Amino acid sequence: MKHYFVNIGAIKVENKKDKEKDIFINDIPFDVKVTNYPSTAYEKFNLKNIEDRDNLATWFYNNQSQEGRKHLKNRLFVVCNGKDNDEKWKNRINLDLLENKIKNFMNNKEFVKLDLLDTIYGIVVIE
Repeated sequence: MKHYFVNIGAIKVENKKDKEKDIFINDIPFDVKVTNYPSTAYEKFNLKNIEDRDNLATWFYNNQSQEGRKHLKNRLFVVCNGKDNDEKWKNRINLDLLENKIKNFMNNKEFVKLDLLDTIYGIVVIE
């Protein structure tokens, strides 16, 4: 997945053992996390609303990667969404859709600082 970002200008991290970063965008390190929209979240998040995106990002930080990758560093969440689980998975493997959405994100670089976690995140919605 990170190669899509690299093809559009991100810099790949050479140390493959680094669990906290995969790429640099504008000298800012990011860990790329590909995930489906969480069906286990108690609340629904409107991915067009910045406050809901903040809440979803906070949910991801609190509920994912609890094993060896638990950290509160900068992340890029590639969130595959759909009306049901099958559609989420189809969107996740639709390479043209992924590439177009990542290209659009990289052209706009919609980064947000989560003051609560003192971290920067980005969300690329695949739907």
